[in-house]
Amino acid sequence: MKRLLNISDSEIKILHLLKKGPMTSKDVSRVLKKNISTVNRYLNKLIDYGFVYKTSKCCTPKRGRYFVYYLQDEQTLMKAVERNVEEIRRNAKKFFDELFSKEI
Repeated sequence: MKRLLNISDSEIKILHLLKKGPMTSKDVSRVLKKNISTVNRYLNKLIDYGFVYKTSKCCTPKRGRYFVYYLQDEQTLMKAVERNVEEIRRNAKKFFDELFSKEI
């Protein structure tokens, strides 16, 4: 699955962390011992894949607006995987159709 969907070990760790409950990117960064910008890149990829979603939380005395990240429920995750696999299948078909239809 990792290879098919191009998901790194760190992104899988994030999914496992979020399975335990919602977290901020700062929380994830601390647990993984990774730079926050790297963690944000991972989280955005997981959002793009439909595996994670975020909500905006407002203002505490020590911080402004921030995001909390959540793992999608199992049914939503399965639908997201199906969409991603279908997109990979379409792209592969298009690639091979073009490859074999052109003369060298």
